[in-house]
Formats: sequence, C-alpha cells, structure tokens
Amino acid sequence: MKLKTLKKKDIEFLAGFTIIETLVSLAIFSAFVLSITAVSISVVKTQRKVFLVQNLYETGRYTLEFLTRELRTSVVNSVSEDGSTLDITNSAGENLVYKFGDVGLYFYKPPSTVPVFDVTPEGAVKVSGAFYVRDYTSPDRTFVTIILKLEPGVRSSGGSDVINLQSSVALR
Repeated sequence: MKLKTLKKKDIEFLAGFTIIETLVSLAIFSAFVLSITAVSISVVKTQRKVFLVQNLYETGRYTLEFLTRELRTSVVNSVSEDGSTLDITNSAGENLVYKFGDVGLYFYKPPSTVPVFDVTPEGAVKVSGAFYVRDYTSPDRTFVTIILKLEPGVRSSGGSDVINLQSSVALR
C-alpha cells in the first residue's frame, strides 16, 4: 500500500483555525456578551426605579389634589395634637374625618370609624403625614398645611426612595 504524499497546495487547503485561535475568539465573544448582559440588567434596574419614583409622585400629587379640593370649601372642626387626624365639615354639610393610618390616608364619617374611602392605593405606596391648622384673624381665614411622606409599599420591590411633599390650602 502506498501512502499519498501531500503537496503544498493540499496543505493550504487543509489549514484551519488552531485551538488557540478558537479559544481567543470565544473569550472575546464571551466578554462582549457579558458586557451587553450587564448593560441590559442595569437598564432594567434603572427603569424599575424610575417607575417606582413616578408612582410615588403620582400618588402624592393625587392625594394632595384630592385633599386640596375637599378642604378648600370646608370648615375645620378640629385637628389632633399629633396632626394625624383632621375633622372637617365639607361643602355638602357632611362631617368627615381624615386620618393618616399605618400605611395610608383614609377618611370616615363619624360616629363610624370604618373607612369610607382609602385615598391612597393599599400596599403600593406607604403614605404618612400630618395636618397643621393655622387660624388668622386678619384676613379671617384658616390655613391647612398638608405634609406627606411617601415611601415604596409592601408590594414594591426594593428601593429606599422617600418623597416629602407639602401644600398649604386657604379655606374659603
């Protein structure tokens, strides 16, 4: 049996990648994929944080707007010493009590203490705060200052963002 001798052109045809070239190209490709993955994870985390802060601001804005609208045409009956409870009579003549509870702001109609309406969405945002009432004789007006502290609630994932909002309302 005769062995075939390889010619120079046959050797060039059989040439391919060496194991070292393959490993180097695999390492470069892996580094590229890992960097793209790290950037993608960072973008997703940033997006979640932005949505969380946006939700906090929207809840705060809604709560302040709701209270401002209600208080503007109401009469303040009393406020608790710690400022967590505000008793008013609204323009329809209904007696309402607004109270900052464990995780939110709600109101009820006395003598019942069962909340009629939870102003803040339960679980998504933790709202705490206080009411401060100032009476002025000149001009004869009452001012109510609403202070809100908004934090991510139990249903939110992570985040230590806290937003403080304050608004003052002159009662008519």
